[in-house]
Amino acid sequence: MRVAYGTSKLNKAKRGEIDLIIESQEDIDECGLAVATRFDLETTAVIPWEPPDCDCWHGQYSPKLGSLSIDRQVDCAHKLTAIQNKSKK
Repeated sequence: MRVAYGTSKLNKAKRGEIDLIIESQEDIDECGLAVATRFDLETTAVIPWEPPDCDCWHGQYSPKLGSLSIDRQVDCAHKLTAIQNKSKK
């Protein structure tokens, strides 16, 4: 599984066109976040989808806490493609 660093420092002026920013209350709730969050799509890591990295929280049946709406998935895909294309130049 590929994961991205997340921070509550949105830094929209500098990173808004590059990173995935979840800031509407509806998106925050759907993603299972506590606050508006910026995910740095240029700083990612691959981790195995298995315990202990992706284990359930005590009392939960799944490690999944939320999900991206289709609009945010499309936004993320476009930004990841732009990052990959920039790397090829």
